[in-house]
Amino acid sequence: MQDNARLSSSKSDFIDRSSREHSLDAEDDEKFRTACIYSNRRYSKRWLFMYCCMGVFGMRVSEMCHIQLDWLDVSEPGFECIRIPSRMQCNCYDCTHTGSKKRAESGKGVWYAKTKSSARVIPGRLNIEVFWFIHTFLKDAKTDMEIYHREDQVPRARRHVWEVVKRLGKEAGTKKTVFPHALRATAATRFAQRPDITASELMTIMGWSRIETANEYIKMRGRELMKRFTPSELVLEAEAKLKEAQRMKEEEEKKALENIDFVPSNIRPKKPEPVEQPPVVAQVIPTVIPQVEPVAEAPKEILIVKEKVGISNGKPCPICEEVNEATAKECKNCGAEL
Repeated sequence: MQDNARLSSSKSDFIDRSSREHSLDAEDDEKFRTACIYSNRRYSKRWLFMYCCMGVFGMRVSEMCHIQLDWLDVSEPGFECIRIPSRMQCNCYDCTHTGSKKRAESGKGVWYAKTKSSARVIPGRLNIEVFWFIHTFLKDAKTDMEIYHREDQVPRARRHVWEVVKRLGKEAGTKKTVFPHALRATAATRFAQRPDITASELMTIMGWSRIETANEYIKMRGRELMKRFTPSELVLEAEAKLKEAQRMKEEEEKKALENIDFVPSNIRPKKPEPVEQPPVVAQVIPTVIPQVEPVAEAPKEILIVKEKVGISNGKPCPICEEVNEATAKECKNCGAEL
């Protein structure tokens, strides 16, 4: 039993460590949320409900698949919360056909939380708008546990949820691989970044049984704060001050060199005399214009003969002596045949 307990605890630690490393940053989280809304408009509410449960309130995939409307406590305004029970009656396939030895001994049709610490209360004020979205979806959703394909039904099959989350992550183009426990780690990272939360409170909200897991997220918050403030405000500010001091020093040296009347003449640096550049003489390249010989004109006697016999550029009319085109058959002036 001790070996099994060690094995289960080491496996849980590995899962927590792996999911913590795969927690989404703000850019990937925005991409995945956008994919949930626009990937398939028919199932957009269903996928967004799935994201809100795991990626906003940090619920496990089994808890999200078995959530009921009576888990949401809205009896006292201002104290809305999600109460996750330790167990409940359930007739889904995972609870009736699969399960551990504990379930087999207790009887089928019973859902158990993962650990004793998993039975917890998640404050709705962590994100009250998302809380009321989940409440509205559960209020309008169908209660039949055997329906899986309806857009207004809570996804009840864990394998189906895994497939959908991985597919949406690929469609969103996130830098990291997205799976249900990575969404839960994203919510834990977001909770840990709140300045008013402690490790014990984070452990209670997330349902962990070890305080060390919560401390790892708190340490991650410290590292993120160091990354956020050290380069941008301290290092960069110091570099800017050094650059400004160096610039002012160079300007002072430049002014000192310009105003050196107080320096003795024997040690005064000489200003470099300007070097006279030879004048640039424009070279005129003569342009050679080729001479074209005029074409000799034909004698006037030949032109007169051509006009008379009709071998010039046009045909003369025998009646009105109008010169027509060489291919014309009728005179364009009087209409006589040519």
